[in-house]
Amino acid sequence: MKDLRGDFPRSIEGISLEWLNGALSDWGEIQACRCEAHPEQGVTSQVYVLHLQCARGGRLQPQRVLVKLATDSAAARDALTESRAFRREIDFYRELGGRAGIAVPRCYALGYDEADHSFLLLLEYLGDCSVRDVLVGTVGEVTTAVDALAGFHARWW
Repeated sequence: MKDLRGDFPRSIEGISLEWLNGALSDWGEIQACRCEAHPEQGVTSQVYVLHLQCARGGRLQPQRVLVKLATDSAAARDALTESRAFRREIDFYRELGGRAGIAVPRCYALGYDEADHSFLLLLEYLGDCSVRDVLVGTVGEVTTAVDALAGFHARWW
C-alpha cells in the first residue's frame, strides 16, 4: 500500500494516467483509464470505478479499482470532519486493513490531508458487493455482519 499523505488529487478530474502510474507503480504501465461513477453512491463520499489497461509482460491486462474521495457536500463534510470519520477510515486501512481478521478490500493507495480533511482511497474492486443502509436490513444480513464482527473482535482479543 502506498501512503500518499497529503499528496493526492482532491477530485476525480485530478486523477490522470501520470498520477495513476505513480500511485500504482508496481502494476506495470497503465496505458488507458476509463472512469465511471459507482452506481451506489454513499452520503459521505464520492465513489468511482476506474477501468484500467495495464501493460504487463508485453500484453494489456484489464484491471478495475475503486476510488473513494471525500464528499463535496459542505454540510456533510463539516459533520464528518467533526466526527473524524474520514481520518478514522484512512487510519483503519493504514493501521489494520491487511490484518483485520476479516475480509477487507485490499488498499493500493491512500491519502489524508489534515488541513482540508480531504482523503483518497484506491481499493480493490469487489464487483459482487453493494452498499447497505445501516438502519434497514434482513435478519440474514444482520447475522452475516455480526459473524464478521466476531472475526474482527477475535483477532484483537
